[in-house]
Amino acid sequence: SEYIFAKPNGKPYRREGFIKGVWQKALKAANVPYQPPYSIRHTFAAWSLTIRMNPLRLVRLMGHGSKQMVFDTYGNYVEGLEQDTLQILEYFGKDFIQPKYPYRRIILGDENSFSSYPLLPANAFPGE
Repeated sequence: SEYIFAKPNGKPYRREGFIKGVWQKALKAANVPYQPPYSIRHTFAAWSLTIRMNPLRLVRLMGHGSKQMVFDTYGNYVEGLEQDTLQILEYFGKDFIQPKYPYRRIILGDENSFSSYPLLPANAFPGE
């Protein structure tokens, strides 16, 4: 299938079908009150900020254009999570904050556009 997340028949998930056919069933099975699917994204960002992930890495993972956008959008969700820092770090794992493999920053564009700064493995350039 050309889609990253596809149904067994290869067709893409549609929002309404996903919410009714997958999302609500999963929440019910987990005995979790309804939350919209985007709440996962907000939780991920808030938890990442709480455990002090490198903001540039979070910008890249979230697909945002700047640190400011991440802090403006998700910064308010962090309040009250400070006491959960150790549990969040345990859940994510230490390698989430300190990746197993060292990375080298490659500048490909305007230094204010953080999404144009991909991180490549240090061994991406053999012979250096």
